[in-house]
Amino acid sequence: MPTPGNLRDTLKGILCDRSTYLGNPFELKREKDRDKVCDAFDQYFDLIVRQNLEPILAADQIRLAQNLTIALSWKRPNRQQFLKSLASITSSEDSDTYLCCCHPKRCHVQTYINHWHQKISV
Repeated sequence: MPTPGNLRDTLKGILCDRSTYLGNPFELKREKDRDKVCDAFDQYFDLIVRQNLEPILAADQIRLAQNLTIALSWKRPNRQQFLKSLASITSSEDSDTYLCCCHPKRCHVQTYINHWHQKISV
């Protein structure tokens, strides 16, 4: 099963930061907003994967509803780019590390790990 990792500690793993299509679009301005931003990412993921919404529309919908900011460094993928990137990290049954800058704090990569686990346990 994949595990979260921190880019400050290693470069070995799968990049899931904003330099990729898998990055969290929502900016974390204050540490006290970490749960809000991660919960928003869970909603973003659901809108794209389960409700077929385009990532830019999903992010904007959540941004407006929750008064969040979209990070300038977010790559703004279309749905096909997002799903292709998601498929590339979840198609392997090998354990790997999903890298962002947050770990060991709560991070959006946990959403990917949960998705990976649900896919292989079905």
